[in-house]
Amino acid sequence: MEDFASFGSETHRTRTPIIQYVRNGTEMTETMFKRPRGRPKTFAGDHALDVAFEGYWREGMYGMSVNEVCRRAGVSKPGLYRAYGSEDGLTSAVLQRYDETQIENILGMVSQNRPFAEVLRDLIWAVTEVGDAPVGCLLAKMRSALTVIGPKTQARIEQVRGKVLGAFADWIRRARARGEINPEVSDELATGYLDTQLTTILTRMSAEEDPVTIRTEASLAFSVLTKDSLGWWPAAA
Repeated sequence: MEDFASFGSETHRTRTPIIQYVRNGTEMTETMFKRPRGRPKTFAGDHALDVAFEGYWREGMYGMSVNEVCRRAGVSKPGLYRAYGSEDGLTSAVLQRYDETQIENILGMVSQNRPFAEVLRDLIWAVTEVGDAPVGCLLAKMRSALTVIGPKTQARIEQVRGKVLGAFADWIRRARARGEINPEVSDELATGYLDTQLTTILTRMSAEEDPVTIRTEASLAFSVLTKDSLGWWPAAA
């Protein structure tokens, strides 16, 4: 299973790609996603990156080609290669944008100084809501298509994956220090389990399975991580 890396009503709540909801005490407040760093959009290559980001995330690495990016963006392949060097350079830039927006948003959630179960519940809601943004995880989609991905993008995949696993491990350690983690589950096992389960959730979301079913089953799957493992949160609340 590849790596991993919303809040709604009983079924689907609409969200935009740049809005997240985070808890502030007992209130849910809106905050903006981090916008990707880099130069302002000043030439066609930036529009091509917008198209590639949307296409690769929504359709996967096998469903999108550089030729299709050029067609949709209205740019030539030589022009695209002048901007990004190669297809590998383009997909690396796509993953960088995903890292700087979606991944950083997730890592921001798990770094919060709140109870483990509460943050995890919010995270599950975040990745199982349906809105205008593509569903699923671009990082996982890229890892499942390594045979068509160049070395520059592969290196970035490993860099991002390492950052995600490191953040999960730190989250587990902090929660264990507060007595919130099942003592029978080691930090290493809990970190890998988080990664695997979140990847499974996002893969199922990509397959357009029912989000409420995914959310309910995830509540059961993740309950083994907490000290009081039974009934740790209402599955569909």
